Amino acid sequence: MRLSILDQVPITIGQSAEQTADQTFLLVELAEQWGYERYWFAEHHGTRGLGSSAPEVWMAAAAARTKTIHVGSGGILLPQYSPYKVAAQLRQLETMFPGRIDGGIGNFPWGP
Repeated sequence: MRLSILDQVPITIGQSAEQTADQTFLLVELAEQWGYERYWFAEHHGTRGLGSSAPEVWMAAAAARTKTIHVGSGGILLPQYSPYKVAAQLRQLETMFPGRIDGGIGNFPWGP
């Protein structure tokens, strides 16, 4: 069975941004140790309590801390950005972490 994690990076009340990041990266490292196949970051904006507004940044940091687990986005909100910029970012990540980057794109209810 293949297992994956989709993380919205919840921010616990009373916790700093740094503590949230530390906990998130610890979970990524544990997921790799436990044999999970993928760790994806969801993109959310303007949602209190969720810290994943830039999945491509989380992806880069998570990939740098691990060796085998795939990291990805579930999904980058394409209507918010230039598709070329999103493709360039994902391609750059794939160059830095070959075979471990999963790019997912999404939409949102009020999008075009």
